[in-house]
Amino acid sequence: MTERFGKKVVGEDFSPSPHVVSILPEKRGNDINGMGESDVHRPSPILWHKPDILNHGELQEWFWVNGSAPGAKAFRLENKYTDRPLPEVASVQLEWSIDEWTANVKKSALEREADLVGITRVNPDWVFEGYEAPYEWIIVLGVAMAYDCLKTAPSEKSQTECQK
Repeated sequence: MTERFGKKVVGEDFSPSPHVVSILPEKRGNDINGMGESDVHRPSPILWHKPDILNHGELQEWFWVNGSAPGAKAFRLENKYTDRPLPEVASVQLEWSIDEWTANVKKSALEREADLVGITRVNPDWVFEGYEAPYEWIIVLGVAMAYDCLKTAPSEKSQTECQK
């Protein structure tokens, strides 16, 4: 029995690919996360961002090609969606009150699989380094995740959507 990621695993001992070991970055997750730092700063991209802005972008690209097929497929689908340009702002502005806007936005999100919806002013400290959010307001959506699926990490099952 071996231990991986703090979990006991039954089966053959795990040995990483020499190539993977050779492309591991010097800077590790806790360094990127700012563990132990007292200064406040914007979050650093770590996972599921474009490889060219990641400390471990080469490693992420290797896993897209050679790693979990479901995880790589999920990432490609996500990028296909998020790479689309935003639509133009509507030429006709609806004359809704703040309360009407809030109610309609929340109703629309909840009808489209969001489990929780919040609207708040953008705080630049919440925006990942390398990104801009040039808006005054932001809509935050929460989607419940299935704990039984997530607790299987680092399995392939946990690398894809685990919605309830």
